[in-house]
Amino acid sequence: MTILLDAALLLVSYLLGSVPPAFLVGKWLAGIDIRRHGSGNVGATNVLRTLGPGPSALVFALDFLKGFLPAWAAWQLSGSLLVGSLCGLATVVGHNWSVFLRFTGGKGVTSSVGVLFALLPVVGAVALGTGLAVIAVTRFVSLGSLAGAVVTAIGAILVWQLGGPAEPLAYCLIAPLLAFYRHRANIARLRSGTESRIGQRVSVGRQ
Repeated sequence: MTILLDAALLLVSYLLGSVPPAFLVGKWLAGIDIRRHGSGNVGATNVLRTLGPGPSALVFALDFLKGFLPAWAAWQLSGSLLVGSLCGLATVVGHNWSVFLRFTGGKGVTSSVGVLFALLPVVGAVALGTGLAVIAVTRFVSLGSLAGAVVTAIGAILVWQLGGPAEPLAYCLIAPLLAFYRHRANIARLRSGTESRIGQRVSVGRQ
């Protein structure tokens, strides 16, 4: 019964992660396919560039919650922090490779932060603060996201070394790797000096 429950929690977490708030907000508020505008990414940053801060904040909140809630609920229902961690990872995988978007998706950063707040809230707060600080200084969202990913891995290892739980380690090491993988084009643009900075807007038209 426990195995069936854990499998069901993993499946539900993936499906919840697959729900694309950026795509839905773009359709409902502006009648556009967000994938055809700006960077084409299904995330809050691209919504900010195309639709503005209000819709972007909504997408950020929904992406955060769809990371936090499945991980936290799975932990509580199963009684296992490891199951919660695996369900959190399933949520991020769902965001990045959504079954509803033909296995395409976003970069999973906001959802990853939501999962981290459910598992290791102190590490989550430090990672988020680091990412925001880097974004504020450089205006590169991608660079802030990658900095937060590095802090996630380092923070989880430090917590474990100081006697904290080991169960979130797998998540906190795999999720940053996924973030770097999904940002590989951004990394190339950062190196070439062509990466877009936050605050740049693009025009959109209804489709």
